[in-house]
Amino acid sequence: MYSNKNNLEVLFEDNHLVIVNKKSGDIVQGDKTGDKPLSDVVKEYIKEKYNKPGDVFLGVVHRLDRPTSGIIIFARTSKALERLNKMLRDRVISKTYWAVIKNNPKKPTDTLIHFLKKNPKNNKSTVFKKEAQGNKKAILHYTTLKNLENYSLLEIDLEIMFFIFSSKISFFFGTGFRTNKELCSWFLIFSLYVPTKPPTVLKLYWSLLLDFEE
Repeated sequence: MYSNKNNLEVLFEDNHLVIVNKKSGDIVQGDKTGDKPLSDVVKEYIKEKYNKPGDVFLGVVHRLDRPTSGIIIFARTSKALERLNKMLRDRVISKTYWAVIKNNPKKPTDTLIHFLKKNPKNNKSTVFKKEAQGNKKAILHYTTLKNLENYSLLEIDLEIMFFIFSSKISFFFGTGFRTNKELCSWFLIFSLYVPTKPPTVLKLYWSLLLDFEE
């Protein structure tokens, strides 16, 4: 089920921003599919909750791929959007992912470096082990949280990201996901700076809706 104004999971909101849990299958912004984006759902939520006349401003701070669930930040003012964009550029905002892969990685913890080239015709990326002209470098660090007989749960931190995330995981570990719901941006931390208030550190955790048991 995709997000709508009635089932929207709001994790945090104030006058400057609203943070929600993106469901697997939601698109953050409108695309050629014509499907209703999460940004429009959040606008409807704000408009109805606060009885706002006219159009509602909502700035998209970052995105997650359609199959990925997890935390998404939206800015409620242009000033907040400007500041949050700067925080992302300066890596003040840190993001952590969980992923379930088939089979177990050879090393419980590792850093992976690959090079990707995107095909604009089909909007897909090809992964290469060596750098070549037109490729983009991608770096991730992973730690294995739990191993089962056929699957592993990984915690992943992205250092440089130029890829469709699920494709990268599949390539790196030689496997794919069991379903399209098993990648989740589950942890986010950053400081909020409001001119009239002291700095506030906001920590959000959102776990995978996944029964990862023996």
